[in-house]
Amino acid sequence: KKDCEAMSVGFIEALKQQGFI
Repeated sequence: KKDCEAMSVGFIEALKQQGFI
């Protein structure tokens, strides 16, 4: 379960870095 959370956080951070959020 923690792996899924880590992936979600990493995905959101990637979107932030690319300017989507």
